[in-house]
Amino acid sequence: MKRLFEFSLVKRCPVTTCTILLSVVVSVAYWLHVSIGLLIITENWPLRPWTLLTTMLPHIDPVHLVFNVFWIWILGTFLELRLRPLKTALIYVILACGSAAAQIAISRSGVGLSGLIYGLFGMLWMLGRVNEDFRIIQPSTFVVFVGWFLACIVLSATGLMIVANAAHGGGMLLGVLMGLVLGQRPAYLRWSAAAGLVLCLLTAVGWQVIEPVVFRQNLKPRLIQKARRAQAVGDHASAAAVLEKLVRHEGHDPQAWFSLALARQSMHDAEGALQAFDMAFALAPADVNIRGAYAACALDAARSLASSRIDETIRLCRLSINLEPAQMEAWVLLGEALEQIGHDEEAEHAGRMASASTPWFVTRPVGLLVVEQPRQ
Repeated sequence: MKRLFEFSLVKRCPVTTCTILLSVVVSVAYWLHVSIGLLIITENWPLRPWTLLTTMLPHIDPVHLVFNVFWIWILGTFLELRLRPLKTALIYVILACGSAAAQIAISRSGVGLSGLIYGLFGMLWMLGRVNEDFRIIQPSTFVVFVGWFLACIVLSATGLMIVANAAHGGGMLLGVLMGLVLGQRPAYLRWSAAAGLVLCLLTAVGWQVIEPVVFRQNLKPRLIQKARRAQAVGDHASAAAVLEKLVRHEGHDPQAWFSLALARQSMHDAEGALQAFDMAFALAPADVNIRGAYAACALDAARSLASSRIDETIRLCRLSINLEPAQMEAWVLLGEALEQIGHDEEAEHAGRMASASTPWFVTRPVGLLVVEQPRQ
């Protein structure tokens, strides 16, 4: 533990030091509600490939950060002193990207350094078995890592804690294979491990293409379940990304578009939600849930624009009224907007229609479900 506090390691281990500093800065920004969405991996990561690496930087809370910083400093500096910064940086990139890809392929997006840390653990464990210079993983350390890995699986299964178990397992597997490749072992074993490492990386990174082929008939329920899990923990961006994949494969399914619209609405993406509602309504115009939710979304969007974009407010109010004519609030908002641009007769007509209407009960999204609630 004495080595932990040697200040000279900061200069001698720049890769590990920079990784820790970036993690602290990004995590604090996240806690202060600074938007870091561009750094977190989602199902659409091929459009933002850097998120395979940057998703390791944010941490949920200070305990999460301190725990990971402790272990990345212990294991990372130990490795960097022996392999030098360039090789260490390459190993970090492979382990971080591979574990993040495994996590998003199997479950949902995850954040934190733990995938990288489990990769370093697996690698140093295998290297230490054949090379004294890399022997840092003691039996007690092994028990801590494996015990925590199993405990996290139990905590996730019981709903007590949301943990990126796929990142832990994927990182550890990649680390073990990398340790076999770099260790002093027979050539056939090293080549076999190298082939396994490449295969695992290609499978994780290429899962976007492989998944529809592997699951075929079960793709829709699998993606819906994945989206529900993300929505249940408030990860609306991941839910929307999963559902965007679903509509690419099930473009003629109105419920797929409807679910995507609700997910986007939860993200406060009114424009994206309206586009998805429009597709759902075009495919199932008689569906009362789609019609009602579409009308509510249009009205919400109109209300948010009422003081800035009058023409768009009028268009959205009319869209909402065409979908659900007996809406007092939509008629009132339409009348106010028409009055602002001097269309007094139309405004008076809207006022009369509002008087003849009643408070409207609309469908409101809750996760990927729809429940009836009175508009407030």
